[in-house]
Parts: sequence; C-alpha cells; structure tokens
Amino acid sequence: MILQVPSVPQAVYDVIYLNKFDLILVGIVLLVIMGFTNWLITYLTKSAEYKAINENIEAVTEKVESVKGEVDLLIDRKKNIASEERLAIFAYHEKLVSYANFVTGSATYGTTVEELEAGITSIRASHLEYLHSQSRLELLIDEANLHQKIGEMNAILLRGSAITGKVLIDLQVTAKKVLLLDKKKVDSSDLYLEALKQTSKEQSQLRSNYILDILPIYKEYISKKVELEGIIRPLLKGSL
Repeated sequence: MILQVPSVPQAVYDVIYLNKFDLILVGIVLLVIMGFTNWLITYLTKSAEYKAINENIEAVTEKVESVKGEVDLLIDRKKNIASEERLAIFAYHEKLVSYANFVTGSATYGTTVEELEAGITSIRASHLEYLHSQSRLELLIDEANLHQKIGEMNAILLRGSAITGKVLIDLQVTAKKVLLLDKKKVDSSDLYLEALKQTSKEQSQLRSNYILDILPIYKEYISKKVELEGIIRPLLKGSL
C-alpha cells in the first residue's frame, strides 16, 4: 500500500519562502537602519564634543577679557599715579622757589611797619605751602636721593628764614621809631631831622648786614636747587 503524502498549501510556501526581491529589500532596509544609527551616534558624540569645546572657548574668552580688564585698570592707575607725580613735582618746585624768594630777601623790601609785618606773614604762609607740597611729593615718590636733597635744602632755608625773620623784627623796631617821631612832633625840627636821619641810618645798616648774611645762604640755595633739579628732571621723564 502506498502512503500518500499530503500536499502543503501554496500559502504556506509564500509565508516561509520569500522571493529574492523581498530579501534584497529587507537587506537594504537593515543597512539603512544600521547606517543611520551609526551616523546618529557619531553626530551626537561630535555634537557633545563641539559643545564642550565651545564652552571651553567661552570660558577662556571670559578669562582673557577679565585679565585684559585688570591690565587696563592697572595701566590707567599707573597713568594716574604718573600724572599725580608730575603735578607733585611741579607744585613742589613752584612752592620752593616762592618760599626761597621770601626767605632770601623779598620779604624785607617793605619800609613801614605794616609792610614789614606783611613780609613776616608771607614767609609763614609760604613756608606752610612749601611743607605741604614737600609732604605730598615725598609721599608719592619714594626716592632716597630726592628725599636727602630736600632735607639738605630745608636746612639751608631754615637758616635763611632765621636770618630774614630777625632782620624783619629789627626793621620793624626802627620803623616804629619813625612813627613815634611823627606822633610826638619834637619841638625842634633839627632834632626831628637828626632823629629821622639816625633811624634811617640804622635801617640802612640793618639791610647792609642782612645782605652780607643772606648772600651765602642764597648761593647755597642756588647750588642745592641745581642738584635737586638734576634729580627731578629724570623723574619727570620717567613719568611721561
């Protein structure tokens, strides 16, 4: 007896066996999916790297700008300090010359009590202005040689101030004598003229002695001023 194998329906074959076109199509789809997946992974990785690089660049840029700002501030501060130093040097020199002029003679030009008193007042006021300018200069410029020369200059001016102050007081005394003579109006015109002549002679003698005493001081002042200016000049160039 021969067994008959039942036949497989055609639909089953269609499900189990795919035709060649379908296999190729599936392969293409799989390749596309795999390629896209690899591209997406690469893109996301590179994107993260680029983002990190950009963040680093931004951080470095901010740091550079911050440092640049600090450098600009330091440069501006240095310029301001240099400007203040120049102003302090000019102010000191101006007050030095003014004070020295009073100390070495100009305060004694007056003849009346009021004019001579004004000379004393001028010396005092000029001296205070000079000391103020000196303090500011020494505070801004830490230069040992400069400070030493200023100290030597002060010693010279102090001696000159003492000499000038004394002669001003002596001249005031003689000027007061003239006032007293004018008030009393002495009986004899001859006696009045003689007293006036004597007083005038005393004033002339005081001024002559003063010139002899102050002249060496003036020479020392001029010499020391030249030394000071020799130190100040390079400082001015350095602050440009």
